[in-house]
Amino acid sequence: MVCWANSFLLVLEIAEQAAARAQGLLQAGEDLQLSTDQGLQFQEIADLRGELERVKTESTGQIDRLQEKNKTLQEKNKNLAKSHKG
Repeated sequence: MVCWANSFLLVLEIAEQAAARAQGLLQAGEDLQLSTDQGLQFQEIADLRGELERVKTESTGQIDRLQEKNKTLQEKNKNLAKSHKG
């Protein structure tokens, strides 16, 4: 009977160790998943920043062209107004 009790305690101890290891592996897996998710999020942020810079550059170029066109049209308008009065 004593042998059976010792065997039961040994099996119980092994089961507790296995449960602790399983919990540790589960936590490591969750940490790894969080790390992977963060890596994907960082890549997406970097991609979005690059896209934002591209759009800013395009917008700046468009603004410069529109300002130049506006300046040209104002000059033409001024010249037309002078020739109309004269």
